[in-house]
Amino acid sequence: MAYSRHTIIYFDTEKKDDMLSVLVPQIDQLAKDVSGVIGARISEGGEDCLVVYIIYENRESAQLMCSKEHSIEDSVRGLVLRPPNVVEGQIIWGIDGNDQALTADIGHYAKEIIPPRYVEHHLVDIPVSTYDSLIAEIIGSRERFLGIRGLIRLRVTCISEHQIIVTIIYNDKESSEKEDCIEDVLSELVIFDEKVALFRGHLIWSSSYAEAVFGGRFIN
Repeated sequence: MAYSRHTIIYFDTEKKDDMLSVLVPQIDQLAKDVSGVIGARISEGGEDCLVVYIIYENRESAQLMCSKEHSIEDSVRGLVLRPPNVVEGQIIWGIDGNDQALTADIGHYAKEIIPPRYVEHHLVDIPVSTYDSLIAEIIGSRERFLGIRGLIRLRVTCISEHQIIVTIIYNDKESSEKEDCIEDVLSELVIFDEKVALFRGHLIWSSSYAEAVFGGRFIN
């Protein structure tokens, strides 16, 4: 089953360009060298935060890449404010927007024409007792998700029985703020409350390396 890993990095804001110039080529090369990497993205998570989001064919591929990341960690040590926070797990559900003009080739755009793509990562703590019912409610909202203009992708990753991360890619920031956007849909499912950590910002870099089928559709 497809597997994702989110690495949340806090950095010195004056060194953002330095951070990206180090991260992008190293992640890109490592992803090409490791079998089973489907796609990699870097997005803003806040003023002093970046989220490195990588999708793999399975957990074994994620572990293999993780074992080779020491050189990247060493190269950014002087640019980060504290050790990164890593959350990972199996992708349990996903959906693509209905407008295929928006979804086509998102992973192949050159850096300079990616913006204004906009990404949100919602890290959600939930009681173990409500996990199954919450996932069922998310799946049950499929048609409302499909009706959202500007939605490119939505993926739900199970971090543990009491935590999930919902990753959303919009066509632009304005789409994320429209009436009946993802947040409006999911707020009815009591996801968006004080237990949610939100990382949001523009997509900075994206690349696809392979394709995997999830739920009958390609996922990356």
